[in-house]
Amino acid sequence: MSPKTHSPVDGYIGSRVRLRRILIGMSQKNLGDELGITFQQVQKYEKGKNRVSCSRLHQISKILYVSPRFFFEGYKDTEPTGVRDEYVIFMDKLAQSRQVLRLVKAFENIENQSVKDAILKLVESASDGSPC
Repeated sequence: MSPKTHSPVDGYIGSRVRLRRILIGMSQKNLGDELGITFQQVQKYEKGKNRVSCSRLHQISKILYVSPRFFFEGYKDTEPTGVRDEYVIFMDKLAQSRQVLRLVKAFENIENQSVKDAILKLVESASDGSPC
C-alpha cells in the first residue's frame, strides 16, 4: 500500500468517530477545539481521508468517553480491500440521520420496558412490520 492509499480501516474508524460524536451531541468544531485542530481536520478524519494516529485516537477516545476499542468494534479485517461490511454500511446510515440518532437516544432514556416494547411495536407497524 502506497503512502497516499488509505486502508478501509481508516474509513471505518472515521465513521465510528462521527457516530460517537453525534451520539453525545458534540459538533465537529467542538471536537476540533478539544483536539487543538480545525473542524475541517475532524471532517477528514471522519471521512477516512486522513489517518488517525494512535496517540490522536487515544485523545479522541477520552474526549468522546469511550475506550479506543470502540473505534474497532465490528470491523472485519478479513474483508478484501474496498469491500464494506453490512454492519459498517448500516452504522454509516445511522450516523447520517440525525432523526435516527435522536430516536435512539430518546429510546435509551426510557426506563419502563413495557413502554419501550410498545414504542417498538408502533414503529415496526408503521414500517414494513418486520423486526430487524
